[in-house]
Amino acid sequence: MIFVTIYALAFAVVSGCAATEPNYDVSFYNSGKTQLTEVRCLNVPELSAGVLIPGSWKNDSDCRFPVPEEMTMAWNGADGVYRERKLAVRQLIEQPGSFRGTILIRFTQDGPTVIPVPKERKYETPPAVSGS
Repeated sequence: MIFVTIYALAFAVVSGCAATEPNYDVSFYNSGKTQLTEVRCLNVPELSAGVLIPGSWKNDSDCRFPVPEEMTMAWNGADGVYRERKLAVRQLIEQPGSFRGTILIRFTQDGPTVIPVPKERKYETPPAVSGS
């Protein structure tokens, strides 16, 4: 009986910890009309997309590090000009400490924006995501 109680308590503690750990994807989507190169996140080096042709997307799966306060995105436009933009991320997510879903970095002609997509709103491809 004591063993069962200890096992149940251990399972509850482990399950509770697992449920609060962030586990999300980061997707990069080029909804613009020109190719982007050297697309990357400067302050989270694990995240990069390389080349994004118009209409393409790339995904980094199973990010288990905390959702960053912001991401500094860098890329080269079709004109070869290097660009950089800081994007607020953490403040856009309701419960960043336990976020499960996708952080979509959507590139338009005006630059990148962040669209958090909780797991319950999972999408097939980024164009299905509406939002700013």
